[in-house]
Amino acid sequence: MLIPFPGTASDQDGDVAAGGCHALARALELSRHMLSLAHEGDWDAVARCESQRRSYLAVALDAGHDTRHGELIADALAAILQLNEELVSLLGEARLQLSRAGSQQRRSLRAVDTYAANATPSR
Repeated sequence: MLIPFPGTASDQDGDVAAGGCHALARALELSRHMLSLAHEGDWDAVARCESQRRSYLAVALDAGHDTRHGELIADALAAILQLNEELVSLLGEARLQLSRAGSQQRRSLRAVDTYAANATPSR
């Protein structure tokens, strides 16, 4: 869902401010999508989306903005920041789970190696 930023219906007139608002709306939409992907555990897709989101944010932050819409722009940036904080939190949880799984796999591998060493008859 896009935020109804002023001027986002058409960027065809070359209006830099409208293009910046459109890019900011796209960055917000993509941030929401990335959070959904993170909840699904699709971290590869999250990583692929990040470069596009950075591009949108760069366009949005480089564009001039009409000061009449400053509060709307600030709200959108705050929402993107909140979504990003949620993403970082989920990333931390995923890293911890992977670390625990890796530790368990190392213990299992050592147990298998020990069994293999003791189960092989000596000649």
